[in-house]
Amino acid sequence: MNPEKLLEEDWEKIKSYLEITEEDKHIFEEVTGILTPHQEEIMDAFYEYVLSFPQTRSFFRDKETVARVKARQLDYFKKLTMGEYDLEYLKDRTRVGVAHDRIGLQLRWYVGAYRKYMELILQRFCREYDGGILPYLNGIMKVVFLDMIVAIESYVGKREHRIRESEEHFRSIFEATNDAIFLFSPDYRILDANPEALKMLGLSREEVVGKKCYQLVHGSPTKCNEVPCTVDQVLNGEEVRGHVHQHTDCSGRKITVEISASSIRDEEGRVIAIVEAARDVTSRERVQKELERRIAELERWRRVTVDRELRMAELKEENRRLRQELERLRKLCSEGEE
Repeated sequence: MNPEKLLEEDWEKIKSYLEITEEDKHIFEEVTGILTPHQEEIMDAFYEYVLSFPQTRSFFRDKETVARVKARQLDYFKKLTMGEYDLEYLKDRTRVGVAHDRIGLQLRWYVGAYRKYMELILQRFCREYDGGILPYLNGIMKVVFLDMIVAIESYVGKREHRIRESEEHFRSIFEATNDAIFLFSPDYRILDANPEALKMLGLSREEVVGKKCYQLVHGSPTKCNEVPCTVDQVLNGEEVRGHVHQHTDCSGRKITVEISASSIRDEEGRVIAIVEAARDVTSRERVQKELERRIAELERWRRVTVDRELRMAELKEENRRLRQELERLRKLCSEGEE
């Protein structure tokens, strides 16, 4: 749900909570009368302040941008105290909040700028009134906080929406991929497993989540030492790409898998989870072994054939030599008879 729709459901309740009533409209009309003649002066002072800090100055590329944004702010200034805080006002203010979020203006700078905005408005009021200012200040505070609620909800709503979209995108990939994907905690517990991982193990999600990874994928009661531990490798900052392990399904059948893994870190850089993708390459390994067996067999027959051919060549050579010797002896016999 977008921020506007979220606020629309409780819009009247929010205004009631801020005690914005029909009586306030009369006060807002007087406030408008006081501030309107000085609106450009207030805007100039406000943008002089905003442009004096690098954190906010970076959002204004040139003078034309400043002039365009200032014109929009003047329009907002007029609407702020006009007294019509209906759904159209909500829609307009939500657009502003969403725009601020889109350009990457952090909430801290927005709220800080609002403080300056209030200071400039209150300074003008103090110049106009020696006393009796409280009802007007209360009126201003009501609409300012109403506006801040919309802005903050817009920020939070858009970011929550993006988070949900990211989660849904991840979940769709997680569920649909042909590889088995496990989500491990740093203490080796399985936090989640996709359908392909459950199929590989032959277990249900309830039977997998919460168990230690070595209990299920290696069939061991203790952390495996025979092969490098994926969780330990990732925690130690090692790259895990295309490593081959032996896993075990619920029936004890050995499965050869090719593993890649990476870490999920928090804002402080600490590893909070490990994502492991495991591809079943058992059939590939079986084919590889069969190929290796065939190659070895062919190599054996090649050696036998070569040896036989060499022996045949030797026999032919021996036969040729014997024929020559026989022919020589025949000649000798013939010469003796003569």
